[in-house]
Amino acid sequence: MYKPISRTISLIMAFTLTLGTFSTGYAKSKSAELLTNKIAQLNVSASLPPVAPEADGRVREASPNANYGADAALNVDGDAGANVESYIRFTVTGISGTVSNAQLRLYVTDGTYNGPALYTTANTWTETGLSWSNRPARTSAALQDKGALAVSTWVDYDVTTVIKGNGTYSFVLATDGTDLLGLSSREGSAAPQLVVTLADTTTTTLPTPTLQSIASPSPTSIQPPSTLVAPTATPITVLPSPTATSVIIFPTATAIKPTATPTTVLVKPTATTASQNTSSNGTSGSMWISSSELMSLPTSGTSWDKIRTAAYGSWGTADLKDQNNKHAINTLAGALVYARTGDAALRSKVRDAVLAAKRSLDESAEWQTTNGVLAAGRQIGAYAIAADLINLKSYDAGADNEFRTWLGTIRTTNIGTHSRWKSIRYTCENATGNWNAFACASRIAASIYLGDSADVQRSSLIIRALLGERSVYPSDAPGKNGYFEHTAGYQSSWACNDPIWTGDNPTCVKSGVNIDGVLVEDASRGGGCCVLQGDGIMYSWEALQGIFVSVELLYRTGSYGNPYTWSNNALKRSLDFIQRNGWTVASPATYVPWMANARYGTSYTTTTSGNGRIMSWGDWLYKK
Repeated sequence: MYKPISRTISLIMAFTLTLGTFSTGYAKSKSAELLTNKIAQLNVSASLPPVAPEADGRVREASPNANYGADAALNVDGDAGANVESYIRFTVTGISGTVSNAQLRLYVTDGTYNGPALYTTANTWTETGLSWSNRPARTSAALQDKGALAVSTWVDYDVTTVIKGNGTYSFVLATDGTDLLGLSSREGSAAPQLVVTLADTTTTTLPTPTLQSIASPSPTSIQPPSTLVAPTATPITVLPSPTATSVIIFPTATAIKPTATPTTVLVKPTATTASQNTSSNGTSGSMWISSSELMSLPTSGTSWDKIRTAAYGSWGTADLKDQNNKHAINTLAGALVYARTGDAALRSKVRDAVLAAKRSLDESAEWQTTNGVLAAGRQIGAYAIAADLINLKSYDAGADNEFRTWLGTIRTTNIGTHSRWKSIRYTCENATGNWNAFACASRIAASIYLGDSADVQRSSLIIRALLGERSVYPSDAPGKNGYFEHTAGYQSSWACNDPIWTGDNPTCVKSGVNIDGVLVEDASRGGGCCVLQGDGIMYSWEALQGIFVSVELLYRTGSYGNPYTWSNNALKRSLDFIQRNGWTVASPATYVPWMANARYGTSYTTTTSGNGRIMSWGDWLYKK
């Protein structure tokens, strides 16, 4: 008799909290009816605690023998010759009744316009041994096939027809869509779940509750115990009973925010403003420039007048979908002038500009531009640096939280309709052209601002690989044959050694021409080897902007030594090649030679700067 009474009291207490205290004037019959209905709903069915997967992993057609079982991500893609499928296995125990419903729940980390189908498969695979070449075949027709899936949401697959009792169950996700989907694996921030609901025929008889009558002046209610636990993001078991299945309250999709796994590399998320920030070696403080450096810069002269005019002028309209928009560069001017002078009006102007930019690309209807990744990659980094320069977090915590939340997801959101490059992270890791370089620069700036040291570390490997270290290219990155995938315009004649090519050429000579330092993919835009011309010149300068900004950001963390020296001073060798080819610096890239001269002690030809992409104002920032 004791246990049923205990469960009854728990029920009454739980729903008293839900319904509130019964007060005078509330009809007795209505209250009793509502309470009875609530309890009746509980007696229909009950859920087992969510089952965690015992194994999962993805397989890639492009790397048929590679294993990705330890990765934090599951992916699905249907590109011809580059298919990606993901496998998940659960072992279910504790079922002692009829399964009324079963749902496989997955957390989306990179959305798609065409979700995958779910199939059953054999249990003859291991997490550490699974690969494309040995993956088990599907053993069912599609259980469900999904459409568009948004990032940072849960997607449920109905597997009621499969889960009939205790046992081990394996599933595979596959698609014919060509838009890569990202999901959290069991090693990720929000592991898959199998949620099983059992039919419950138990009838719980409750005593008639003593409700407050209209005539009574003093209400009678059941008081909650003083040790009530506040709700958390983890599942909370309600109404515990040794003899009954628990009812589980599951977290909503917004309750789980993916977080990166910390690494040994320390990246400071937000720097202080110039007046607060200190630096002894030039590599700490702001993510772009230290206080001591900034305060040593002039407040007179042509370069200062130009950046100051931009800071106090009209910045235009923020639009992260417009690849030629200069609002970000003007915002950066405002942030730099604020940090140098402390003008509070500029700080407010920068805050408003950062939020305006974020709001131009935070809805799915805005993710429909073909060149969306290029446009965003050219600008997002500048806004992150600007927010850091004004110390947005201490200035306006609400605005900073809005910006940070968006930054955390926009890196992996499909924000464009390009046939290949849709998300910033994927674009950064897939190839070595100018699109990819800009994506990396904005990704790194965003991740440093967020304090996402794991992503900064991974990005540093991508940049090192681009500059020439093929061996550090991550095995699970979306390239081809263990390195970056070529662009459609790739000309093998520009590569020193095509089978083991690198994004930035090592030392070599072809047709009597020294092509050391050539950025192979963008040089190819102007035709075959060995004279850089036309679009090959313009796009090489575009790529150099993204790479220089990426390297400078990594340098400023103080965690990677001096990235400018990577691959035998690869960036210097690239500029040396362009100099041998006649220079002809493209207008938006005029800040690059200023940076190079400051970092390498060189004397490349320079001109005034103020029209850049992702960065600018080199003649004020780096003139010696």
